[in-house]
Amino acid sequence: MSGTREYPTIGAFYTAIKQGLRELDADIGHSALFTGDPARQIGPDHYYASGGHALEVHDLDSALEALDQIIVQGEGELSQPPEDEKFDQEGDLAHYYRFNELRHRRRYLADDAPAEPTGAAIEVDLDAVYPMQPNLRAEQLPTEALREAANAFNIVYVRLLRQIQTAFDGRPDELTRAVGTMFELKNSAIDLLRIPLPGASANAGPTFE
Repeated sequence: MSGTREYPTIGAFYTAIKQGLRELDADIGHSALFTGDPARQIGPDHYYASGGHALEVHDLDSALEALDQIIVQGEGELSQPPEDEKFDQEGDLAHYYRFNELRHRRRYLADDAPAEPTGAAIEVDLDAVYPMQPNLRAEQLPTEALREAANAFNIVYVRLLRQIQTAFDGRPDELTRAVGTMFELKNSAIDLLRIPLPGASANAGPTFE
């Protein structure tokens, strides 16, 4: 798989990774490719969610299954032809199509083309959305209290990133603590979003620094 390639979607990119794994497995052999300690991986005991499940990778088949799950969660059911890929095996919409529903403000029907939902209208109450000033930086906020609130968010944000990194670097129990930090981050963000910026028609918000 040499040379520069372009991929039209994330799903296409992960499909190329799958092919690369097959070629590498054939080239260097199973025992040389999958050598890690399974105890260092995130497994079902460390993760819960409403969709998908955590897989431990120990051979080519499990690696390909994990990549398939990424593609299905993001772009739709792999076993379906492109014109009917919107729903997964449980009948749920892939993330891409959920966002596309909001963009078009319509639900998908089973027979809709992927690009354009034609079902029931979706009401979006923009007045219920905090009008956050885009692309904020903490140093741009006009008051010391706002800058302190933004920096407090950033401290929690960095802690969350470190916990996730540590979990995937071989200490999977850290992911459990990261879930609690995630909710702390949400509350910190809402505290900022509720504050109107002086002299502007927008609110403050997290700066992700």
